[in-house]
Amino acid sequence: MVWLNAADAVYCEGRGNMIEMIKKNREFKMIYNQGKSIADSNLVLYCRPSENRRRFGITVSSKVGNSVVRNKIKRQIKEILRINDAVISDGYDIIFVVRVRCKHADFNKIKESVFHLLRKSNLLLSAADFV
Repeated sequence: MVWLNAADAVYCEGRGNMIEMIKKNREFKMIYNQGKSIADSNLVLYCRPSENRRRFGITVSSKVGNSVVRNKIKRQIKEILRINDAVISDGYDIIFVVRVRCKHADFNKIKESVFHLLRKSNLLLSAADFV
């Protein structure tokens, strides 16, 4: 795996997709304050219109579990977003906040939550096929 520091992006070598991540605390705060939120039992989604690019942020509290559990959940959400990058609308900053209940969810349950929230917030393209 190669990290591209200049773009604050995660790039998986050989897979071709790049996901731009939100890194700065002030950007997270701006999205929390100015964006709209939608929630389900596992995740909370905050979104805010931005330029023509799409960026993602993932927040996992230490209440969710130790660092192994928190990082596993973040990796799973990043993978879901990376695989389904083509069906998510451009022009938004999107933050996923992981709830404590999510630590007991498997990959498919997290995937259902991600797409449920994206669908509710109208961030999926009209003829979206999920993988």
